[in-house]
Amino acid sequence: MARRKAREAHRAKEIKYNPESAVSPRSESGAPPVVATPGERGGSRTVERARERQQEQLRQRRWWIGGVIAIIAILAVLVIVIITSPTSAPLPEDLGERYTDIDQGISDQGYPRLGDPRAPVRVAKYASFSCPACANFHDVVFPSLLERIRAGDIQFIYVPLGTIGGPGGLDAGKAAMCVQEQGAFWEYHDVLFGWLDLYGQNAFSLRRLREGVAQISLTRADVSVDAYNACKSSDRYASLLTRAEAEARAISGYTGTPAITVNGNLVTADTMEGYIEAINLRIDEALARIRGDATPDVTPEATSEITPEATLETTPEVTSEATLEITPEATLEITPEATPES
Repeated sequence: MARRKAREAHRAKEIKYNPESAVSPRSESGAPPVVATPGERGGSRTVERARERQQEQLRQRRWWIGGVIAIIAILAVLVIVIITSPTSAPLPEDLGERYTDIDQGISDQGYPRLGDPRAPVRVAKYASFSCPACANFHDVVFPSLLERIRAGDIQFIYVPLGTIGGPGGLDAGKAAMCVQEQGAFWEYHDVLFGWLDLYGQNAFSLRRLREGVAQISLTRADVSVDAYNACKSSDRYASLLTRAEAEARAISGYTGTPAITVNGNLVTADTMEGYIEAINLRIDEALARIRGDATPDVTPEATSEITPEATLETTPEVTSEATLEITPEATLEITPEATPES
């Protein structure tokens, strides 16, 4: 009896002070304690760890879902703000004034034309509205050509290129041709190059292009935003811009934009001021040939010695008398006998 009590006391002590003991406490009903096997103890811990991992994954998933929803909400707000906010599309105060009394139309190839279609010299500019050098040409060189256009010396053709230059050039080229249908190409042409100076690569968003037409329509009753939208959505000028680029690349000596031709011949220069001089020289030469008052052909020996600078300075001053004095025939005619007769 004493031994039995001692064993029960020893077993109770192990249960009380050994937390790792696998002996379960006696139930209220007085049933003997249940001893868990080592395999059962390990399985219980594995299940508990798996449950903890699942809970942690669930918490992470909730964080991810919440973050994605927050980002989508922020983007939606930004889109709404962008769509509803007004787009700046400034126009020059003197828009269109410099084209007063200048004939406007379309060339035989379908490109915008400025000037009398009967003008004897055809100057073409192959350019993109997103090309900074083309914008520079527009600001520096184009005003000097307006005087030749107004005088009836030349007709000026703008050949729109889309994929050459910076972003937005293709949309700007199509938009300009759609405005051409309503007779406002040259005003819009000035506006587009002005935007490139102001906004750079962000100049030609679809909303700004449309807003520019809306601004022009406020001062010109013949310009309609609805007509522009219908034209732009039809994309009917895509093939024209593709053809224009093929024509530009086919020009002998073509290297990029702007490319300027006078009666089909490429004119090159290192500076914009050089373009003014070179283009006007080519125009004068073409007019001289057409009007029949071109200077006689220079001998090969003289031609080999003429530099571009000398040509610019001396060509207008050459006279027929001076030409006769330097030819062999003229030398034979100037004799003492001929002098009294004169």
